[in-house]
Amino acid sequence: MIINFTCPFCGNRFQLEAEKLNPDGSRGTCKRCNNKLVVFPDGRAIPASQNTNVSSPPPEKKDDPSIWRVRLKSTGTIVPQGPFNLAQILEFILEDKITMEDEAMVEGVGNWLPMKAIPAMDPLFAQKVLKDREKYGDEDHCVYHPSVSSKWFCPKCRKYFCKDCAVNKPFVVGGADHFMCKDCDIELIELKKKKGGLGSLFGLKPKK
Repeated sequence: MIINFTCPFCGNRFQLEAEKLNPDGSRGTCKRCNNKLVVFPDGRAIPASQNTNVSSPPPEKKDDPSIWRVRLKSTGTIVPQGPFNLAQILEFILEDKITMEDEAMVEGVGNWLPMKAIPAMDPLFAQKVLKDREKYGDEDHCVYHPSVSSKWFCPKCRKYFCKDCAVNKPFVVGGADHFMCKDCDIELIELKKKKGGLGSLFGLKPKK
């Protein structure tokens, strides 16, 4: 069986054969950004240096000094009560208070840069990707069946569903299919996925 993955660093999508993956995770390198990853048969792809449990921020460490200033791009406002350490910035990210487009700088050193251009922020946003996937799924993972590719998206609850999780409610008995969200009871949006063009983490090519 072919499993779809997404690199948490650069968003590169790739496919691997489930039979060749270790149940406890297989290590490899993203072909696009060269970051080290661990991939799992359930469709997760996480940074190799990251603990698989991302439900809570890592504890503050002595080597995580409060040196970062944060500025919101939309308003140009510096987030008050700084400077912050990375653990605090992670909390902001997980709570949707800042995004990759917002800016940061080391206090007194250098210039403001977008979060997405600062390597130290990459693992933090990778944890955000994983947390959101657990809550909503994504274009390649059903929220209720993570190892199954998603086919539908609900614009209200933002969840992704596989073909078995959508509820078919034709307008009339025997009529054309009409798929609804089982949580919100509103019409789902079918995902239009491009075929091919996916990278391979370990040089494996998708089955035809």
